[in-house]
Amino acid sequence: MLRTGKTLKKNPNISVRLGFFDFVPQEDRCLKFASKYHPALSDLTKLFRESGIETLLDHSRLLVLSELVELASSETHGDLIELGVYKGGSAAVAGWKLRRAHRERTVHLCDTFAGMSDTLDWEFHEKGDFADTSLEAVAARLAGVLPAFPFRFHRGLFSETLPTLVDQRFCFAHVDADLYQSVREACEFVYPRIAKGGIILFDDYGASTCPGAKKAIDEFFSDKLEKPTHVSSVAYAVRIGSPSTDFHRIVRSRTLGKGLLRAALLAPRRVAGQALRYVTERLASPKATKILAMPLLPRSSRSTKLEPGVADARSILVVRLDTIGDLVLMSPFLRELRRSSPSAWITLVIDPRFANLVELCPHVNEVVKFDPHYYGRRGRLELHRRALALARDRLWPRKFDLALLPRWDVDYYHSAFVAYFSRAGSRIGYSERTLPSKEQLNRDFDCLFTRTLDDRTSKHEVERNLAFLRNVGGAVIDDGLELWLSDEDRESAQHALLSRGIGTNDVLVGIGVGAGHPRRIWPLKRFIEFGHFLKDKFGARILIFGGLEDRDEALRLQVELGNAAINFAGETTLRQTAAFLQHTKLMVANDSGPMHIAAAAGSSVVELSCHPTAGDVLHANSPARFHPWNKNHVVLQPRKASGPCTRSCEWHGAHCILGVSVNAVSEAATALLTSAH
Repeated sequence: MLRTGKTLKKNPNISVRLGFFDFVPQEDRCLKFASKYHPALSDLTKLFRESGIETLLDHSRLLVLSELVELASSETHGDLIELGVYKGGSAAVAGWKLRRAHRERTVHLCDTFAGMSDTLDWEFHEKGDFADTSLEAVAARLAGVLPAFPFRFHRGLFSETLPTLVDQRFCFAHVDADLYQSVREACEFVYPRIAKGGIILFDDYGASTCPGAKKAIDEFFSDKLEKPTHVSSVAYAVRIGSPSTDFHRIVRSRTLGKGLLRAALLAPRRVAGQALRYVTERLASPKATKILAMPLLPRSSRSTKLEPGVADARSILVVRLDTIGDLVLMSPFLRELRRSSPSAWITLVIDPRFANLVELCPHVNEVVKFDPHYYGRRGRLELHRRALALARDRLWPRKFDLALLPRWDVDYYHSAFVAYFSRAGSRIGYSERTLPSKEQLNRDFDCLFTRTLDDRTSKHEVERNLAFLRNVGGAVIDDGLELWLSDEDRESAQHALLSRGIGTNDVLVGIGVGAGHPRRIWPLKRFIEFGHFLKDKFGARILIFGGLEDRDEALRLQVELGNAAINFAGETTLRQTAAFLQHTKLMVANDSGPMHIAAAAGSSVVELSCHPTAGDVLHANSPARFHPWNKNHVVLQPRKASGPCTRSCEWHGAHCILGVSVNAVSEAATALLTSAH
């Protein structure tokens, strides 16, 4: 599996450069084309989605794996073996391909199913990485998608399980073990037991985060006939009995024709879909919107009157359709806006998912909900229809003097159109020119405003919101965060803690296990290790927070920590979460909404960030923009990005954040908890 994440420790016995393409030749374009259009791969990925099978392999590697399994099983005898199974995705590919070819053979699956074993000092991974799996879970998934298939599980270290298979013969082996010792043991076991013409596929040979795998393979094959040959991405392979094999040609010959045929069959539908998407995007563009919607809007929305300041405005619309953290960091803006305009009618438009957080805000007169999500090729036009309906029913009667959009980053949420349709005479927002990504994704959005602000400097989002307020005539006295809770919220939290035997002298620590993107999520195994540290050193009681999507991970953490942990993930409203966090001395969390709620609640905070310290300060994951807005916080970041990332983490899963160690988090937590006493 391709896993990257932190700077490699030095070892004088190996020579490894960290660049992502150091070991990876130019990708075969034909392979990418075939993986996109191959009908069997399309069926496979659909099956995976429906059955919940997880894999870290991209489409190219899935195609290569399935084709090499079929090739090896058709031309040689023997079973198949996988050394390093993780969640069973590649095992499912192998079994699916064999069953589809009516050639079922036993597939031996060897893994500890408990994460990484002991690692060497210079290796990237740490003991316990990738522990978010289990034999029972993998077996259940595989049985669900391939019932009665002859998978044979061998749980334990290779040194313990492989001796039980010495009499087996294999036609295909998939080695995905990452670590030097494990890969070396896999090579020594598999090589003499593979039939001539059989294939050994090494998934991590070219991965910059698996130098041990490359070192072990190079050492083992240094005196062998076969030499590792590139297959796809970071994967290399050998074919027993052949010094060098053109795997690109083999896979091309087996897949390209089928891919071309399917692409030709799909071409009319694709062309029609692209045409519809093109027309929809053009009709929903800002310039077309102004032309088409002009007759529908009241004349006041086209007014060229002088812009009123917030102190003079009788009615003000604030549009904030982004996420939890943005709303929390918006609280000083709303308070200071009300202070600057005490008699104005203020309407706040938000995403309905987060209404619970702001519905008790005393600084606005009403909270209006608008769902900014859309699906399908006509989705943006549907959003236009809904935004117009909202404006007609809820916004036009207010006759807004001023519409404010304080979001500085890319507007993914249709906010500018909501403001434009609102009939507000003056509409102010940050310009599309503030960021290259915004200039590309929000092209021509500036024409929807009567005035734009072009601030390209680095600021925390609280400071940026308040700078926006000053620019529209407001005054700022206080930049502190606020939470708006009811007595019922506080009483509910107090009762829940007392009912679980938590007293006023207990050390309460919150842990936020989730985040808005997998790259921002610290591995569960590390949270478990850190939780045990809190128990042992401070006798802490641990409150686990997260959304519905985090419940499985939170439950595993609770089980591992035993009676010391209480799991609230997916069981509390946002305000109830805030009420609980008012009782915690410390919150340790990924870059997420609960982290910002904790800062607003007065808890000390340790932020676990995926953004490298030398990274782009204007990036959406940058702590320079989004660190906890309180005095008692520590931000832990990877020292530098791990290839192929450069100035920010752009990976699809936990990657650069793996550079944040358990020791670093423990030290930061100790410092904050000690100072709190």
